[in-house]
Parts: sequence; C-alpha cells; structure tokens
Amino acid sequence: MKKNIIKIIILNIILLAIILFIADYCIYLKYKQDYVKNSDSESLKKHPPISYIDNYKDNYSPLSYIFQERNKNNFNYLRKNIYNTSYNKKGSIIFFGCSYTFGIELSDEQTLSNKIAKKLNINVYNFGICASGIQHMLSFLQNNNLYSFIKQEPKYAIYTIIPDHFVRLKKYIFPSPIMTNGINLQYELKNNKLEKKYIPLNIFSKSFLVKSFFYQIDTKINDSEPNTKEQNNILAYYIFTESFKILKKKYPNIKFIILRYETEEDLAEEYEDKEIWENLKKQGIIIINSSDLIGRKYKYASEDTCEDNYHPSEKAWDLLIPKLIEKIEL
Repeated sequence: MKKNIIKIIILNIILLAIILFIADYCIYLKYKQDYVKNSDSESLKKHPPISYIDNYKDNYSPLSYIFQERNKNNFNYLRKNIYNTSYNKKGSIIFFGCSYTFGIELSDEQTLSNKIAKKLNINVYNFGICASGIQHMLSFLQNNNLYSFIKQEPKYAIYTIIPDHFVRLKKYIFPSPIMTNGINLQYELKNNKLEKKYIPLNIFSKSFLVKSFFYQIDTKINDSEPNTKEQNNILAYYIFTESFKILKKKYPNIKFIILRYETEEDLAEEYEDKEIWENLKKQGIIIINSSDLIGRKYKYASEDTCEDNYHPSEKAWDLLIPKLIEKIEL
C-alpha cells in the first residue's frame, strides 16, 4: 500500500513536470511568434530571439544577478581588453556603462576604453555590458570577483551615461523577454539604504514562464507609477554615491567621473532632474557633459554616430577623447 502511494506521488510529480514544461515551451513560442511578427527583418538579423535552450544556459546576462568572467565578444559578454605589462606603473582606468561603453558594432581598437589606453599608454578595464544600467555597476562593485581582474590600481573610474539609464533602473530594456536569459536586476531604498530587490522564485528564473511573469509585473508597475522620474533620480543618486564609496574604500585616491553622452534627441529633460548632477558634484563626483567637450550635442544618424541603434561610432570617440583627456588632466 505504502509503495503504491509513493509510486502515485512520483507519477504525479512527473506528470506535473511534463505539464509545466509544455506550458513553459508554449509561452516561449507565443513570445517568439509575437517578437518575430513585430520586428522587421533587419532587427531580427541583428538581434535574433534566443532559442528555448539558450534561455536555460548559464551565461552572464545583463539582466541577471551573476557576474562571471567572459572573454567572448558578443551581445551578452564583457569586452576583452588588451593589457600591456609595461603600463603597470601608470595605473589604470576602469570603465562602466552599457553598449556605449562596451562599443557595440565596434572592434576592440575602436572603443572608448582602448582608444584612451593607446593614446595614454595606460591599462584599461572595460566593464561595459550591453543593455545594462547604473545598477549593474553597483552590483559589479559589490562583488569581490571584480577586483581579481584589476591588476593595477585605477586612477579613474568612468561611467558613460545616457538618459535611458534612469528608466532601466525599474524597467526592462528589452521589448520582450525573448531577447534575454535573465531576470531584471533592481535595487530599492529601505530606510535610506540600498538593497537588491528580492525576486520570489528566483531559483526558477530560467523558466520562461517565471521570467515572463515577472517581466509583465515589472513593466506594469513601472508604467503605473505617477512619480517614476523623481523616484528613478533618487535611486540613481543613491546608486552613484554608494558606488563611489565602494571605489574610494578600495582605491582611496581614485576619481569617479560620470560622462554624459548627449545627443540632440536624448530625452534628458523627460528622464533626468538637473539637481542630480549638482548633488553628485557635492559628493566629489566629477560630471562631464560631452557637449562641453565637442562644442555641441551629437547628432543621430550623422557622420559621427553609428546609424545602427544610434550608438557611438569610432569618429564619435575621436571627437571626444582628446578633449576628455585635456579636461581631466590625464
């Protein structure tokens, strides 16, 4: 009798697992069909939907909690840097940011970080991650694995920001969960302290059903909040100041720069409060506007920016780098 009950329980568990797998796969197919239907052929070529199997691979995704060493140069991985031991005495510069810092569409030699490395004969560490935001920099800095990469004490940490980073604090960057294999990384303020937002069932985050559920919940909550701009700016302020504290504790002489990459159509007023930059300056953080360096804001789809998703081209960095070096007296 007891054995029969155990067999029934096991069979029910197996049956439930099969049902959940079928449901999970059906949801994946639905999202994939919608994504393909609503994307043009050029977008699909550049950003194809991840496969159902890829959704379960243990890769670093910009929307996941995990920080791992990766050398591959593709959408989900860190940029591979080229180091020179003869530069060791000069210290180093560490870079944080999104695809602008990573240098999507660019070779290693064309990126902001490697161009500065070559110009100054200094080692650089590019921790730019495509589709990431301010919260990912803080997550990196809170993870001791980061410091095993850095062999020379950094003189500067540079974060390249675009207005959309304020939105990414609470909302998925991807228009569909079909484009990433992780759950959104978020922080929240509790008693004026930053804490990573707890995600129930995070152990099952590779399940497309679970991931899709939280994708919908996060998106709806963010869209319904009336004071999102104010809340995002407060959160950004705390994340930047906390990041600076960690950097100063680890490297007492380091200087922290926020480089604002400005374009004519950047929606800065819609997403940013001007006071945040003044308040961050009071904390000792250096704020640099790209328009102050090059004498104007960048233009989209022009000779100095990539036409693909409006990312900086090599020429965009060539315009900015000499003035940046002069400004911060590297």
